[in-house]
Amino acid sequence: MVKKKNKNTQDNGEIKFYSKEIKKESESTNNIKLLIGFIVLVAIISLLVYLLFYINAKYVTKDKYQDETTTTTTTAIYDNTKTTVSEMFKITDKHYYVFAYDPDDTVNGSYYRQLVNRYSGDVNVYTLDYTISMNSKYYDPNSTENTSPKNASEVMITKPTILEFKNGKVVNYITDKDTIIQTLS
Repeated sequence: MVKKKNKNTQDNGEIKFYSKEIKKESESTNNIKLLIGFIVLVAIISLLVYLLFYINAKYVTKDKYQDETTTTTTTAIYDNTKTTVSEMFKITDKHYYVFAYDPDDTVNGSYYRQLVNRYSGDVNVYTLDYTISMNSKYYDPNSTENTSPKNASEVMITKPTILEFKNGKVVNYITDKDTIIQTLS
């Protein structure tokens, strides 16, 4: 009778071979699981980043994903009653006033603004803010004012002033507060 060889009775070399093969298979299975887990994690993070950008663009900044029919129009508002020292001699009106003052003055600024806004006389009034950079070199409260300037370079303003122009020339120079109020009332 022939004895059957039992698998358990195999010599140690073959058992080691099978165990090494099983070990290699389990290691490669673990590596594949790690790789799949990594790919899924990267996909989830990418999806979350995309959703954050989408929500930001759609609801926060509202720029990229707005409807095609939605348009925003910005119009520039130009106040043609404001002028600068260099432009006040170039105004084409035959008779006009240029009222130079500081509209941000805490004492008289708002009062002067109201006077100009309520003025309804026949002569146009242009305002000149002598505190802005384009006009600041023509304003010095400690200097001597020139009451009859012939051009912009000769202008020196020391306080709120109305310059009355006729045909592009200064004909009257008013610095007294009561006279300014009377002229603009």
